[in-house]
Amino acid sequence: MASDGQLELMGAVVEARMIKYLRTSWDSLQFVRNIIIEITTLTNPESWRYCPGEDNPADLLTRGVSVNTLRESRTWWTGPEWL
Repeated sequence: MASDGQLELMGAVVEARMIKYLRTSWDSLQFVRNIIIEITTLTNPESWRYCPGEDNPADLLTRGVSVNTLRESRTWWTGPEWL
């Protein structure tokens, strides 16, 4: 069994490798292609649906709405009407 220190070092190596990979691949079409292939392999693409931003409760938080707006938002509390 690995010690805590060994696990931390292993985590640092994994992180460094991922950073290196992302820096060299991020702008690459191959990177995007590989991510899409992995997503479609791990999930059923037919189960994916598009949710417009104005209907997506999670988008409220990324827009920086006030607490009062969030409190009064029907979308936040119940989701979009079509769901």
